[in-house]
Amino acid sequence: MIHYAQPYEVFFKYYSSLGVPVSGAAGSLSACVSKDGGAATPITGAITEPFAATAPGLYRFTLSETETTADSIAWFAKDVANIIIGYGSEQTQRSTLGSNLNDIADAILRRSIASVETSSIGDTVSLNSLLGAVLIHINGQQIQCNATQTECYLPIKTLGGSLLGSIPLRVVNGNIVGDCGCT
Repeated sequence: MIHYAQPYEVFFKYYSSLGVPVSGAAGSLSACVSKDGGAATPITGAITEPFAATAPGLYRFTLSETETTADSIAWFAKDVANIIIGYGSEQTQRSTLGSNLNDIADAILRRSIASVETSSIGDTVSLNSLLGAVLIHINGQQIQCNATQTECYLPIKTLGGSLLGSIPLRVVNGNIVGDCGCT
């Protein structure tokens, strides 16, 4: 799976016309990428043969973040005679909050929760009208706040639901503004 705007490694096998793997040809190969059906352009990275001793003829190149900034990606590799020796295409997948904890924290810290939030399941919660503990859903995650809504945290869980930790948050005038310093 290719993730939108993320590096992606491509592997392909190069065979001679006799069906024998061709090894040692990385310097004479080239590859191109097409984004969303546009014109094919040369890749920015190099083609290598990372496993020449154990898998001769298996070549690799990496599509850069820029080269995967599209909804669909097509690539092809060719030899010095311009004969296509490998090709592929795939749809990219976009991530709503990013794939790591820093991206999630950044997205949450920039989000205003001043008056009303709509969760991913369609419930609406008014922060200014609730008393006691408040649960707010952001992209399926629950932000939990104290009664005065000045200290909140986002639990970070595995796909299986095990708690890994949490991100402590501070709320000022209904906006999440940063780390509250609490535990």
